[in-house]
Amino acid sequence: MDLMSFGEFEALYDKIYHFGEERDRKSLATATNSIYGFTPQARPVLCRMLMGQAGLYQALVRTRSSTIPTPRDPAGWRALVEIQNLDRFRLPGRELDAPLGVELSAVHAYLVKLLA
Repeated sequence: MDLMSFGEFEALYDKIYHFGEERDRKSLATATNSIYGFTPQARPVLCRMLMGQAGLYQALVRTRSSTIPTPRDPAGWRALVEIQNLDRFRLPGRELDAPLGVELSAVHAYLVKLLA
């Protein structure tokens, strides 16, 4: 299967959900269970994994688009992997709440420990 756009995925999801065979609907349920009704409080481990990936992706973009030297200490690594634009992580209709800040701190600490 090739990569697809969000619209293509949405159409495929709808088709399988409403008209697919039982085994296909079960596969769909397995694949989407972790994101159905997702909130950081309901799925803290998934939240940390996604935030960790976001931090690593931002670090990769930073190293490719600027002249950032290799960090020499934990503070440098934290600056490299720190997630910017936290409003992107805000759920629609909600403010960034304290639990998300706790998750973010844990992610930063883990990435710094892993990379330093």
